[in-house]
Amino acid sequence: MEIDDENLQNIPRNYIETIYIFYKHNTNYPGVSSTRLILTEELFSVRINKLTTGLLILEVPIRALKLKFLGSIELINFRKILQMQLGTIKMINFN
Repeated sequence: MEIDDENLQNIPRNYIETIYIFYKHNTNYPGVSSTRLILTEELFSVRINKLTTGLLILEVPIRALKLKFLGSIELINFRKILQMQLGTIKMINFN
């Protein structure tokens, strides 16, 4: 669903942290395999890609962003991307 829909899906806020905690502390945990770890990383990548693409196509001045269904680590990464994008926009507007 995450790949097919243009909006972020409603998933547990700390999905990345949870899967890594289980994986780190007990690799024999029945619900966590290396395959699930890889799928979690792919899910993270797809979600960050959506956020980055959304910023790139944003061409109008905005006053606020609504970041619904964004996880904690995703927010940290998105913040870095947003800062870079806003820096680019400022440079374009000054030229």
